[in-house]
Amino acid sequence: MSEFNIVECGFNVADETLNFGSRMLADGDHLFEAHTLATIKQSDANEKISDINIQTCCTRNKLYYIVNKTIGVFTNLTCTELSFNTVLEQKIDTFCVTPDSKFLFICQRNGMVLYINIEEQEIILTKDVVNNDCLEEAFFMQCFIEEYTKINAKFVIVAKSGSIYRLTYNMETNFAAILSLKEFGFEIRTSAIIFPWLLVDGEKMAVYNLATGDSINGDPLDLIKVFPYSQQMFIGLDSNGSLVRICGRTLFYFYIKSEPLFKDFIYITFGVNESCTGPYCLCVTHENNIQLYDSFPILSEAKFSLKVNNNVRLICPGNLNEEPMYISIIEKENTVQELRLQVVIETAPEVRLKQLLRRHKFDEAEQFAKTHNLNNTEVLKAKAQVIIDKRTCSNEDIFNLLNILNSIDDIFFKLQSCLDTYQSCENLDDVQKILVYGSNCLVKHNVRISR
Repeated sequence: MSEFNIVECGFNVADETLNFGSRMLADGDHLFEAHTLATIKQSDANEKISDINIQTCCTRNKLYYIVNKTIGVFTNLTCTELSFNTVLEQKIDTFCVTPDSKFLFICQRNGMVLYINIEEQEIILTKDVVNNDCLEEAFFMQCFIEEYTKINAKFVIVAKSGSIYRLTYNMETNFAAILSLKEFGFEIRTSAIIFPWLLVDGEKMAVYNLATGDSINGDPLDLIKVFPYSQQMFIGLDSNGSLVRICGRTLFYFYIKSEPLFKDFIYITFGVNESCTGPYCLCVTHENNIQLYDSFPILSEAKFSLKVNNNVRLICPGNLNEEPMYISIIEKENTVQELRLQVVIETAPEVRLKQLLRRHKFDEAEQFAKTHNLNNTEVLKAKAQVIIDKRTCSNEDIFNLLNILNSIDDIFFKLQSCLDTYQSCENLDDVQKILVYGSNCLVKHNVRISR
């Protein structure tokens, strides 16, 4: 079976349009745009794959990802170098990375877990949690690191069936033990952990205290994703697109007023220095706009809103300092063609203005130049150039061109515009207008030189 293990990376930002089509720019005056860092493709491009499991994680300036049976690790967040790329025999449901980035904990769909030394590229532990023969859908939903030292590691594993397990592993003895912590008796679709509370939601909602073994059940919220929010609060996204805060002690919940509604989100609370202003929330709307909010819980104006053309999966950053990243799923006839790892970066106003002009978005460019105190001359020249480049210029074209040139001080540009345009005029009157205008410019230019 074909796997997604063909990786191309190291793309030049300047070649984004050449390699991947039109650039994706943030709406309005927001100085953000998307760039492609790497692509992931199938080993057999002719095989049709529609069912795809994608999960990612960033830690210590590295990007980890799984795609079905494939595991990959980029050595940096610019995705210029791939340090680990392998295909396992079984499909992967979920994974987590140790805080020092040395080990991967992998949960496979057949019920087996693996512990991989990334630096040595070696599997140091395999352990059957259960024996699962039903491989058509996910068996494990999430896994979390409960404790990690140089000697011991504890992992909490959440199964879709409602079972919660703990795996304890000793590095010195290479001994691992599986303990069944809780059988909820209902299907789980998502979960999150704020030690000691493990929140699960599916057919019911519940919170389990990992320290005491106590649990509380409640009505389900139909969450599709949930993250830690504070020391005892969680934040989730329900299937209707609403954000909700949930108390880990009581399961009391409070909806957050937001417009528009979302279909995916990531909530980020942690930074690496005092310059971080978070927390902030990265969301995808039902209209396929990626939006970043840096005010919470009141969602005011988005820091940026970026329209994307494909289905995307957000990548959870390691801290607030990292730029927003996501994976675009490129499909054709309901078949996944490739995955694109993309980053949203802030651009200089001058660069954005040139991009707007290349797209002939002149009204937007004029407003942008005004907002950012840029010289409007470049906008006027670009508008004039559109007329100059025409094979045939009508009387209206010449009228508009001369009006534009009147607002430009660059004499050489005016002269060159006249020389490039007079042969394209439809009638002699327009030819005369252009030549007279150019002659007058030349006279003015000579006067200035003589002074």
